[in-house]
Amino acid sequence: MPLTDARLDTPITAAARSSRSILGTQVFRLVVRIAGTVTLARLISPLDYGVFGMAATVHGFAYVFQDFGLATVTLRKPDLTEAERNSLFWLNLILGALLAVFVAATGFIVAEFFHEPKLRALVPLMGITFLINGGHTQLKAQLAREHRFGELNLIEIGAFTSSTVAAIAAAILGGGAWALATMMLVAEAALAIGVWSRQKWRPGPCPAIFGALEFLPAGASLSTNDGLRYLQRNFDLFVVGRWLGAGALGIYGRAAQVASLPIIYLADPLSNLAVSTLRRLSDSPEGARAFWRRMVNDLAWVTLPAAVMFACVSREILEVLLGHRWAAGAGVLSGLSPGIALMPLQMACGWLFLATGSNRRLLFSSLLNTVVVIGTCATLRNEGTASIAIGIGVANALGAVALLGFIRPADPVSAGDALAAFARPMIAAAALGISLIAVLHLLGEAGSVARLCAGAAVGTVWLAAAWLLWPGARNELKEHFLWHRK
Repeated sequence: MPLTDARLDTPITAAARSSRSILGTQVFRLVVRIAGTVTLARLISPLDYGVFGMAATVHGFAYVFQDFGLATVTLRKPDLTEAERNSLFWLNLILGALLAVFVAATGFIVAEFFHEPKLRALVPLMGITFLINGGHTQLKAQLAREHRFGELNLIEIGAFTSSTVAAIAAAILGGGAWALATMMLVAEAALAIGVWSRQKWRPGPCPAIFGALEFLPAGASLSTNDGLRYLQRNFDLFVVGRWLGAGALGIYGRAAQVASLPIIYLADPLSNLAVSTLRRLSDSPEGARAFWRRMVNDLAWVTLPAAVMFACVSREILEVLLGHRWAAGAGVLSGLSPGIALMPLQMACGWLFLATGSNRRLLFSSLLNTVVVIGTCATLRNEGTASIAIGIGVANALGAVALLGFIRPADPVSAGDALAAFARPMIAAAALGISLIAVLHLLGEAGSVARLCAGAAVGTVWLAAAWLLWPGARNELKEHFLWHRK
């Protein structure tokens, strides 16, 4: 049975069109990122990647607080006056400038902590991105508020492509870790130029009293949750960099980046759409339930097969895509795969808590998962990168399942809905895994290219078989791509 008939529900149909647009953009970005990663991995050493990764762990945590949740407030507030828009812009700009100064001031401390002198200059340089971001965050939020997603998608594509090209050029010139910092700076600058050129609204003079200050408590709550999620996803990088060194972090970080591709380019970009749609369906529990199940099912059809591939052909993926010197990260990529497989559960529960205004549930669940991840990293910090990755993968998978226990009877969805959404993708992924293991066993000691091609062939046959031989799976897959083409 199809999950729902989208034609009967206008918000779901609108969300379908928006999700297709977002996913189209993300697929393009994914292709560009893979091409950029493959190229940069051959131009930049694991050691330089590790040095950049040390700076990125600090920059990334600060990045969570770059707009203090004020962009989300702009998107969700039903009515926004001209004075509020102006106050929000200037408050974001000032907070961005303060954050840039704060990050720059931590450069020396970070360098001493990681025992890496290059960080004294690299961290302050990366901090400039907060100043640039503060100047365009509210204008970008206004474009989203006006549902100008097509323009936003084009702006993001331009920024992403130009920053990748700039990084490759800098790497060719021997920039090393600085080439990766160049990518971040160019991306933010290109976003700012694109947003300011497309958004005609302009801020007025800086107000003497910020009416936007009243939005800070709500924004702070959202930022706190985002900060906990960041720690949950990245604390392992912090531990590897501090206790195992830049070289180990470079290897670990590239493998973790490959593992996170389905999340960064598919799951995360759909979050705002999912939350806003669930809010619009607050008066229609059945509609909200159908949409939530559909989104979980969408992502499960991506993350479960990807996790199986990461687990079975991790060495082959890294050797063919990045080169032989990155093959040491195979244990990391396969170790993280359980958490990638069940990430849709974690994200969908977060969407539910945000949409229903359950900030306490959101914060408590994020805090619980973060504590588990930190404890796992602390316990395994001297056991090597593969052991840390396995611990994180299992912790994230168990944490995703545990989140189902936070769903209440009054919510429009239940744990049973999550299991129903996962059922067919999980069975199909299990079949894919068994087939892959059998074929790879027959290939024996064949080269990485041959084994990866065999894996790709098995995946293609698996998808064709699911489509042709399993009507239930075919219905779900058709809905994901054709649900509003009736």
